[in-house]
Amino acid sequence: MGAGQIWLPCIHGSGLMLRFTAWIRRFLIARDGVRYVIPPACVGAAFLIVSVLQHFSVRDPVILIYLTAIAVSFWYGQRGPGLLAFLLSTVCLFSNFLEFEHSWVRIVFYDAPTLCLYFVFAWWVQAFAESRHQLETILRRNGQELERSVQTRTRELTRINTEYKTILDAAPFGIALFGLDRIVERCNPEYEKMIGYGPGELLGMSAPLPKEERDAWRRQEDVLRSGQRVVEHEALRVRRDGTQFSATIWMTPLQDGLGHYRGLVGFILDNTERNAREADRQMLTALVEHSPDLVAVTDETGRLTFINTAGRRLLGLSSGDELSHIDLPEQFGHEGESSTRAILLQCEQGHLHVEMIYKSAVTGRAIHLHCTSFTIPSAKPGDRILRAFVAQDISERKDAEAKLTESLEDNRRLLDENRTLQEKLQHENISLQERNLALQTEIADIQRARFEKIVGESPALRRTLSKVEQVASTDVTVLITGETGTGKELIAQAIHENSKRAQMPFRAINCAAFPATLMASELFGHERGAFTGADRQRLGQFELASGGTLFLDEIGELPLETQAMLLRVLEEHTFERLGGTKPIRSDVRIIVATNRDLHTGMQKGEFRRDLFFRLSGFPIEVPALRERKGDIPHLVQHFVEVSAARHGKRIRNIEKRAMEMLLAYSWPGNIRELRNVIDTSVIISPGEDLVIDEELLFGVESSTEPGTGTLKEKMDQYERSLIEHALAESRGRVAGASGAAAFLGLPPSTLSARMQALKIDVLKFKALSD
Repeated sequence: MGAGQIWLPCIHGSGLMLRFTAWIRRFLIARDGVRYVIPPACVGAAFLIVSVLQHFSVRDPVILIYLTAIAVSFWYGQRGPGLLAFLLSTVCLFSNFLEFEHSWVRIVFYDAPTLCLYFVFAWWVQAFAESRHQLETILRRNGQELERSVQTRTRELTRINTEYKTILDAAPFGIALFGLDRIVERCNPEYEKMIGYGPGELLGMSAPLPKEERDAWRRQEDVLRSGQRVVEHEALRVRRDGTQFSATIWMTPLQDGLGHYRGLVGFILDNTERNAREADRQMLTALVEHSPDLVAVTDETGRLTFINTAGRRLLGLSSGDELSHIDLPEQFGHEGESSTRAILLQCEQGHLHVEMIYKSAVTGRAIHLHCTSFTIPSAKPGDRILRAFVAQDISERKDAEAKLTESLEDNRRLLDENRTLQEKLQHENISLQERNLALQTEIADIQRARFEKIVGESPALRRTLSKVEQVASTDVTVLITGETGTGKELIAQAIHENSKRAQMPFRAINCAAFPATLMASELFGHERGAFTGADRQRLGQFELASGGTLFLDEIGELPLETQAMLLRVLEEHTFERLGGTKPIRSDVRIIVATNRDLHTGMQKGEFRRDLFFRLSGFPIEVPALRERKGDIPHLVQHFVEVSAARHGKRIRNIEKRAMEMLLAYSWPGNIRELRNVIDTSVIISPGEDLVIDEELLFGVESSTEPGTGTLKEKMDQYERSLIEHALAESRGRVAGASGAAAFLGLPPSTLSARMQALKIDVLKFKALSD
């Protein structure tokens, strides 16, 4: 059998042996009791393999197989089992050789080199295994020491990391670690809270910055890359909700193991509260510095540490004086040492609230001061005690109090004198009252003489006539208001007749009597050819009333275009005739009257506001007849006399029932209606007694009781009274802006139909207006 053929089974056998030892290494635990099982097992396995090979006459790999068994024993069993495996392998080897050679001599001479190699390799395997076990022991010991060192270092790093995390979490300012491109790698809770994010939400995000701060960030990173260790920067930062706040940022660079820049650590301090405190401090400093009172701070001995400008001025100090050399209580205690001790004692008790007299070192005059002192709380334990002093100059108040005291004395003296005078006046009061009654009677007689056309003595009429007296002597424009028929024109005449224009013309014009196209011509006149039909020049009312008074009745009916022309005359006192170019000077006093509500007209755009304010220079309200019923008997007597003389009749008496009926009536047409009723009654009275026809009082029958009649009759009666009242207000006019239909809110045709159904004669109301 060739050598190659013999070597292949040996290699194959060695491979099996290595696999077997590996299986033993994997599944057996080399304990002290088990380690000695390995050599017999390995050698036995080698013997079996060798016996099998000898059976097939294979001899060469025998030593290798036993060396393999010795190596496995040394490797896994260490020194003792290895030596045992060597002895057993040597015995088995010799037994195998004797079985081949049958002679020790042949074994010694023939197999000596092989056996020498066997013993050399066995020694080398033992030495290698011993070195390997020593190395394993060293490595195991080093591994254990390394593990203990790693555990100790891990515990130390864990402790340090916990301490650092506690410090970071407890820091009152924001701390963040930023990587490249401003990526937040780590931050403390204060930074998250500062910019409005929750725990962990910022990690991996770019640091939120205002757009204008991003270039500044890049410049600061360039500074840190250049080698600077700390960069301080004050800028704006943005919160999650978009609001910005001022912050102070300190930056320090981060470097990797090679010294390359890999980011930075930022320390961020929110300046919002600090800026607010600084603003408050500056405000308080300004208030104290500009206070007109002395404000000062001293130590516990009374030495000055601070004083404001007013205090320096009061004490006569200059800006260069050393404050610590000045004793403030001594300055205030100029009256003596006892006064200084009293001030210090009150200060030591924690308060000072006293008024004193201080002699100014600048002016030398005595100043009354109200001084208050209190202890300033210490900011830290052990700080020195400071006291604040506030001194206010109350000299003016003291002077005022002295003057007030003198005034009170004077008042008390005057009260005594007044009491004496009151007693004297009480004695004279009776005679003065008697004289007052006589003067009132005399004044009434004078008023009757001055206003002889106006009949009545009621308080309401007296108030109106008093206003006429007040305004008559002036040239101010007068606005007379009141219901229809109250005698507004008589009031205007009274104003004219008692004015300085009494000898000049009094012209009256009814603005509702002219169409809008002719109203301007009536007021201002026109030139020949000014419009169709103007065949000659005509003077207007303003020229006819020159130097006198022009009374414009029903001013509320004046057209808007004419209102503008009238306003110009009132403002510029000039006008032009229609078709003329020459301005004419106006010297006319204007008195206007209306029974309409001009405020409503202004709201509807029917009357100009500016004209209203020009006309209402002096308003006079003429009372309605129902407000001066005390004047009805006088008016009835006056109208009876006038009407009887005109109609050639003689009326001596007025029936009592007739007078009661006249007093009970509401008189919607006022004095005009009363005059027409009296005139008609005089005509129909058969004898010398005045008889009042009840039908004249708007068809109201005195015999009709409220509870009688059907519903239709009552409704017709109520409707009749409403229509007749509207006709009286409109003076018998049915249609138009000031007609009864507009007053009742009905179409004119509907009102005419109802008047015809109720048999209401409109001519009667037109006669009343005449």
